[in-house]
Amino acid sequence: VAEPSLSVIQDREVVATVTVIREPGFVAPVSLTVIGLPNLATFNAPQIAADATQSAVSLRAWFIDGRTDSRFVPGAGDRFLTIKGSATVGSETMTQMTDAVPFRVVEAPFVVTVFPVRQSFVLPPEPTEDIVTPIADRSDDAPSSVPAATNGSGEEATVDAVLKISVTRRGGFTDAVNLTAVNLPDGLTVSDAVVPAHGSDADVTLKASPRLKSGNYEIKFTGRATINGQPFSQDTSSVLIKIIR
Repeated sequence: VAEPSLSVIQDREVVATVTVIREPGFVAPVSLTVIGLPNLATFNAPQIAADATQSAVSLRAWFIDGRTDSRFVPGAGDRFLTIKGSATVGSETMTQMTDAVPFRVVEAPFVVTVFPVRQSFVLPPEPTEDIVTPIADRSDDAPSSVPAATNGSGEEATVDAVLKISVTRRGGFTDAVNLTAVNLPDGLTVSDAVVPAHGSDADVTLKASPRLKSGNYEIKFTGRATINGQPFSQDTSSVLIKIIR
């Protein structure tokens, strides 16, 4: 491992650079496994390819329960981890271990989660062709489409849904957390929200416009606060948005 030590804040990740030193003639791929991670921490260790000598191993200080989509973080503290490399040489599996590397999980002042992490919107069918409105004395040949449907007050009609964002506070942090959406596609809007001081959750409203194309989109939410004069932010898991027509 290239790094002499590794440190990661709860709900984030850190990358370790792993190098294999090959003996002459050894060209097989090397599989990697991380040993010694704390409970609820996970890793992604891409195989070192046959023509390569390095891999970037991602160490993640979170775990997502696939049955409930709930997000959990490991406890803060210091540990040691090693990375095992395995390869097939002839008909035999050979393994080697890196030296132990100090690994620290740093307590986050807060962790944000969102529910649900899957949301579907059923929108009216898309028009098969533009509808042209006759206009007298037109100066161009471009068709004019009928405006999108409105809700009676002149605003574009939308389909709405409510998500709940929760903040788990740690280390005595009590301030407000500002919430904003990330990676919004055109046609999907989200109300900004704030989890108030000492509070634990807030609702945000998603508005899906009829302009949205059918398909799947992924968004997430970021919680932000200023702690000891320094900005701090945490992201939720991704939310899968499905547009059905």
